[in-house]
Amino acid sequence: MAHSYSSKRNLIVIISMLFISLYHFAGVIPFTSKISTNYGGTAVVIGNPSAKLTTTATTPIITQWDRTVVNRVSFGVDLNYHGYVASSERVKVKLNVKRWNISNSPLGDTTIYLNISYQPQMDTSLYKRLQRTQFKNAYKLEVTIDSIYVNGTSTTTLPAHLFIEGEIICDRFMTM
Repeated sequence: MAHSYSSKRNLIVIISMLFISLYHFAGVIPFTSKISTNYGGTAVVIGNPSAKLTTTATTPIITQWDRTVVNRVSFGVDLNYHGYVASSERVKVKLNVKRWNISNSPLGDTTIYLNISYQPQMDTSLYKRLQRTQFKNAYKLEVTIDSIYVNGTSTTTLPAHLFIEGEIICDRFMTM
């Protein structure tokens, strides 16, 4: 008789664990926006709306919570750009980043500088195709290009083969 009771108890524990596990879900949810020039499209010029991006993450509903919220701002070479760029470039951008928390309260403005070194004909050790910076806990990012320097010279136009991207990555859990 004791064996039967133990088997029933184990079966109940297993079914209970299975039932509980079915009601918890987790996932990484990315939200992204990009500043870039489409091939043959209008150039990104400082002061125009195309020189600004806004990325907003949805806030968790009552049955959800975010374990982590990571924010990244990236500057890099668009490997999918269809044009041919033969010359080497060192490009630096100055970006103004505004951030807001889950309650839509400002977290403060930040100025960041990101650099790439586009060297298509040179040693790959000189080639730096992507640079990014990372923040935490912002549910909204607004990134505006403040200035652009190509080979040390100031310009108002972002080279067409480059991009700036804002990302909000939520590690979200949900209970049913």
